[in-house]
Amino acid sequence: MNILDLSGSRKINSSTIWAIVAVGVIGCCVYTLMGTPDEGSADPRSSVRKVKRAVSGHKIKIKPNEYLMYAGIYAPDVNDPMGQEALERNVELLEPRKIRVRLEEEPKDKKGRLVGYVFVNGEMVNRKLVSEGLAYVRLKRSTHRFAEELLAAQNEARAARRGLWKDPITSTEPEYPGDLKYGLFHRPTCDDVANTRPGNEITFTDKAAAFDAGFAPCARCSP
Repeated sequence: MNILDLSGSRKINSSTIWAIVAVGVIGCCVYTLMGTPDEGSADPRSSVRKVKRAVSGHKIKIKPNEYLMYAGIYAPDVNDPMGQEALERNVELLEPRKIRVRLEEEPKDKKGRLVGYVFVNGEMVNRKLVSEGLAYVRLKRSTHRFAEELLAAQNEARAARRGLWKDPITSTEPEYPGDLKYGLFHRPTCDDVANTRPGNEITFTDKAAAFDAGFAPCARCSP
């Protein structure tokens, strides 16, 4: 089971999240000592692709009618703060144009786009963007691979005040509703809160706890 599966919880604070993450870090260390498969391992969902262009900090075009969304992360839209920087950095990281993709357990989203992790010269682009403060970690229910690695990169970026984390995290709401299926948290007044299905609800006591759990802020209500 994913250590970040919080489906049994309803209200989560930072202390609870850090206890969960600590367990995950220990497990990750053991996993590393046992040997971590690289992106070129014999995975039936791993393949070499060519990039046509980067659309945003978390979306690329690989065929005339095929797009790939970066699993486990969310970069701001191009017109939002840090969105253009995320796009430009994504373009730089994809310069070789040949990438290896490892698809997520659920390889396509509801719009039919591929969902996976992108590697260039052995480096994970998803993680690189997070570590540079250009993307948030966004762990959906269907996101299983590299969760601990991505969270570690985000914690590093937060500590260094890079990019999206240049300003201190401030909570202006009494609580923040989240959706376990989509890995997003909202303001209580956001219209999307009413669309959260039973069993997918989770409530964070502050924004820091939501980020600790790998939830990204809703682009609609900008919590």
